[in-house]
Amino acid sequence: MEGFFYSERDRLTRRSAEIILQSLQPVVEFRSLIDVGCGVGTWPAVAKSEFGCQRVHGVDGEWVDQTLLQIDRSEFTVTELANGKGPDVQALGRWDMAVSLEVAEHLQPQDADWFVELLTSLSDVVLFSAAIPRQGGFGHHNEQWPSYWGEKFKAAGYQCVDFIRQTHWEDDSILPHYRQNCFVFMNRNRGEPIDGFESVLSEFSLPMAAVHPFYWMQRTEEHPVYFRHACSVAVKAFRDAVKRRCGFAG
Repeated sequence: MEGFFYSERDRLTRRSAEIILQSLQPVVEFRSLIDVGCGVGTWPAVAKSEFGCQRVHGVDGEWVDQTLLQIDRSEFTVTELANGKGPDVQALGRWDMAVSLEVAEHLQPQDADWFVELLTSLSDVVLFSAAIPRQGGFGHHNEQWPSYWGEKFKAAGYQCVDFIRQTHWEDDSILPHYRQNCFVFMNRNRGEPIDGFESVLSEFSLPMAAVHPFYWMQRTEEHPVYFRHACSVAVKAFRDAVKRRCGFAG
């Protein structure tokens, strides 16, 4: 079952990785990349084959079907990320970029601080995404708004750069959870400035807590009663605002 799941998602995941890494390349030089929670290793495989990364590695659990790996088995570490367990960071070394996408929500809340510490110990640049509340999925234990993770990276000395969402929010060729949840976190003490992002950021800006239309439509179609209730609340709030503005009471 896991093998079927990974193989079905690989094509769209690969395309998403190609586009996002291409957009990052002009402002973040990465010759090495590690993916924590890599699945079959699509992101490191793309980094190596399409962007010339000289060193890539993937980390994930024993449930991954290694016959489906997109990277060499020597580039894959089997480990348990739950309960504060994880890879030997010193053995894995430091990397130009660490990637962890839609993984953190699978850990227990008590492991959140430890997981951010793990990622920041691997690289000064972290490409990160995690499911937001009620996004849905299998085995989610800690769905949080991005500000929750942003505060933890901030405590570790990392600055949030909202680059991926702003440049790819409406790009249908990228999987919706990446468009909604992806952030770049960069070490403030990193030698290279983060100002390079300013030249490629669009004027379009989003609050950190934002729901992509894909998930909004998905949820309202699944739960039309909630949608009608939300609409009625919005209409009432609008009417009340108009009454207050016009000086009517009640």
